[in-house]
Amino acid sequence: MGSGADSSSVPRSQDDTVRELVERGVVPAASLSDGTQIMGSRQATQRRDDTVRQLVEQGLVPAASLSDGTQIAGSRQATQRGDDTVRQLVEQGLVPAASLSDGTQIAGPRRATQSRDDAVRDLVERGLVPAATLSDGTQITGSIEP
Repeated sequence: MGSGADSSSVPRSQDDTVRELVERGVVPAASLSDGTQIMGSRQATQRRDDTVRQLVEQGLVPAASLSDGTQIAGSRQATQRGDDTVRQLVEQGLVPAASLSDGTQIAGPRRATQSRDDAVRDLVERGLVPAATLSDGTQITGSIEP
């Protein structure tokens, strides 16, 4: 009889929340307020593990733990795709320099800097900015028309 009174003193919504987390595979198992142990369905746990594997394979996270404690790490291919994306951003001049997954530092080509200087010159010539500094330190100003 005492255990019935104990479980009624804890809000029912807490147990409902715990059940939902277990059912969704957010946690593999849990204890309810009355001490009952519940375990998630294999399907929910599998969905969570599949999502974790996908994130690692895509290179969005370098490594993770599955619900059974297994450690997984990203494939060399996923890391390579990430490095390829970083190289592309640097080559296009969208990023001046970056680090690859192995720690290698890369910098953009001279032509990316040149195209940036051309864009700055264009902005000054159009009067959108009154003056600017190019990548080599040269100061440029727009013409002032009366």
